[in-house]
Amino acid sequence: MKLWYQVQRQTKVFSVMKQNGLSNKYLPQFVMSGKIIHSGPCRKPGPSGNCDNPWCGTPVLITSQLAKQ
Repeated sequence: MKLWYQVQRQTKVFSVMKQNGLSNKYLPQFVMSGKIIHSGPCRKPGPSGNCDNPWCGTPVLITSQLAKQ
């Protein structure tokens, strides 16, 4: 849960920066955030909803570099 909270907070920071027109060639550009859904069958045994696959439900924050201006 802690890692998912960090991804959500970073997503919020990137969104606020974009809304305010803040950009810099040294800062990454926000692309997407979410949780990984692994390929193959997923058996969800626990209350967290994640199975025993190590990638199941892993939070991710995807960024890209800004083009040089």
